[in-house]
Amino acid sequence: MQQGKDSEQIAQRYAEALKELALSETGLLEQFGNDTDGILQVMEEFPDFERFLVVPVIAMVDKKRLLVEAFGGKVHPYMLNFLQLMVDRRRIALLRPVCASYQRILRELQQTTLAEVISAVPLSEEQASALIERIRRRTAAVRVELRRRVDPELLGGMIIKIGDEVIDASLRGQLRKLTLQLTLS
Repeated sequence: MQQGKDSEQIAQRYAEALKELALSETGLLEQFGNDTDGILQVMEEFPDFERFLVVPVIAMVDKKRLLVEAFGGKVHPYMLNFLQLMVDRRRIALLRPVCASYQRILRELQQTTLAEVISAVPLSEEQASALIERIRRRTAAVRVELRRRVDPELLGGMIIKIGDEVIDASLRGQLRKLTLQLTLS
């Protein structure tokens, strides 16, 4: 358990260092935000990519080559250097938590709330805009980042996650509550 906590703290320190680097030059804060988001998407879409980076027996030069092939010309050169530094320091296994921590730091700096919406059917742009406005009023955030996902098993409605708060307005959730009430009666 202690090792997980240590890794979390190390990842946070690397994310803070990335933030400091971004603040040292104009425009890098947002650029690094886009870069870390893109890196997280690649790791989500290609699990073998992340597995390759974390295997300790794979040579550091091969890991660096993969990073250059994957991100060269797609991320800021400082970000690519940062990734290679993580390989040199044997911290590349922390790439996902470092990127996630940077995303959290960036949202705090920009006073942005992250909300995940899981709906039974895709939301229209009008529905998404209305939902963003309601979340903005509820959280008093300057901006709302809305991540959408479709799950047909909800049957209808949606589940909204804002930080630790979960609002279950799905048909499946309502049926679950009704079943629970009937079994307790």
